[in-house]
Amino acid sequence: MVININITSDVMCPWCIIGFKRLQKAMKKFKDAVEFKIHWQPFELNPRMQDEGENLYDWMSQKKGMTLDEIISSRKLLADIGKENRFIFNYSEKSRIYNTNAAHRLLHWAGKFGEKQTDLKLALFKAHFTDNLDVSNHDVLLKIIKNIGLNVDNAKSVLNDENSIKEIRKIEREIKREGITSVPSYLFSKSIKVDGSDGDFEEVIKNIIS
Repeated sequence: MVININITSDVMCPWCIIGFKRLQKAMKKFKDAVEFKIHWQPFELNPRMQDEGENLYDWMSQKKGMTLDEIISSRKLLADIGKENRFIFNYSEKSRIYNTNAAHRLLHWAGKFGEKQTDLKLALFKAHFTDNLDVSNHDVLLKIIKNIGLNVDNAKSVLNDENSIKEIRKIEREIKREGITSVPSYLFSKSIKVDGSDGDFEEVIKNIIS
């Protein structure tokens, strides 16, 4: 049996990687009975973010009205939840948030190569949250592309193609018309929608199988 899962997320979203780690745990329980096919869809939390990004703590203070103590506390909570799910968040007062349009364009292109799209997504999460790299930087992105075994020259062509920007924007508009306004969001077998990182993924899979 095959279960298709469309995941809408952004590389800047910590709950997106936490949610996927929880989904992975659920999928492992059914690995002998089900083949899971994952497809990642784009969602930019900060589409107007400048290329050099912003300091994360400053951004959270300005956009969410959080105090420094509240920000530090919330990041510690995320780091603890990350450890529980075998993912490392390395937050500090130097952490930054970046524009993810280029990353999403590469992810959309990588969707042509099956599981390589998930390999890229996970590599981007690690690069941003664990290694504190600038995932809007083309050199950083192309190094990741090389490390996961995709063609660097073809990836360069995607990054240099202005039409790929329009294509991502079009997909994002379609996603919002479908009612997805926050991430992460999961669509199982084109019919069962789960929003947020703490959905009962195991129960959803059981219901689809039965």
